[in-house]
Order: sequence, then C-alpha cells, then structure tokens
Amino acid sequence: RGRSLWDHFGQSGVEGAPNLELLLARRGVTAAAAAPLLQRLARAGVADVRRLLAGLARRPDLVEKLNLGELTAQRLMQLDDDALAPPALADARRRRLAEVARGELAGGSFLRLQCPECGAADAHWSMFNSAAGAKPMLGRA
Repeated sequence: RGRSLWDHFGQSGVEGAPNLELLLARRGVTAAAAAPLLQRLARAGVADVRRLLAGLARRPDLVEKLNLGELTAQRLMQLDDDALAPPALADARRRRLAEVARGELAGGSFLRLQCPECGAADAHWSMFNSAAGAKPMLGRA
C-alpha cells in the first residue's frame, strides 16, 4: 500500500498539495457527499486517490449515485478498475479476457513465439539473457 496523501504532502495547506474538495466539486460531487469521501481519501494512497478521481471523471453516473446517497464513500473506495471504467471499456476488457480463456486468439495462444533453434511457430516459452538491473558503472552492461 502506498503512502497516504497526508504522508505525501504533510500538513494540509502545503503548497502543491491537491485540494481534494475542489477536485471533487469539479467532478460534480456535492459538499454533503464529499465530506465522508474526503475523510477516506485523506487516508488512501496517492495512486488510489488518482484512480478514484479519474473514475469519477469517467463515470458521471457514479457521481450522481454518490450525490443521491445510493453509493457510499466506503463502497466507492472498494470499486475495482472495471467498475470505475466507462461501461464500453469494461465490456471490451471482459470480452478480451473471455477470448483468452477460451483460446480464441489468433493462433490459439496468448503469446505467439517462434523457436529460435528449430523455427517452430508454436513455441510455448522463450528464454533470453538480459542486462536489466545491471550496473553499467561496474562494467556489467
């Protein structure tokens, strides 16, 4: 879990700290609905706050439910990425996952590889040497 906004920016009023009330208001969240959400967002990690704010911007129906009290701050914080994504994108993701599960992708495999030794087009794995993480200053690159 990442650092909270409070940890990230220190005391409120620090220059550069996001004004969450303003960001929620810009997305259409009423002050009454924002109050419990602000308390939870202050304890959430920076990445979670960004994800939720982006989700509210993409899904005005969630903002409406939040304002009407049909969606609580606690439940909003628990929504996954698909629930925060536009319905068309979430449906496309689900269809793609179903295709992968059924093996309906081109070639019947998620990852198409050609064997470097024999040339077989249906290789199931490959291994290669990598210098990722090497320290160039020590002559390992």
